[in-house]
Amino acid sequence: MRTEIKRLHLSMKRTIVYVTHDQIEAMTLATRIAVLKDGVLQQFGTPAESTTSLPICSAADFMARPP
Repeated sequence: MRTEIKRLHLSMKRTIVYVTHDQIEAMTLATRIAVLKDGVLQQFGTPAESTTSLPICSAADFMARPP
């Protein structure tokens, strides 16, 4: 499924909003990631930025520790 979604994204050259609770899935599919907690944006950036420069501890904990 991930491969098909990524293929569609690349071939359509369109913005896709994909919602997941799976950090690994987010990191493999995304060009940008938004981390929300209780409906409030905690972090926004590229997958690389999401693992190297997380200013908010709860976002860092979430991205760094997949279940």
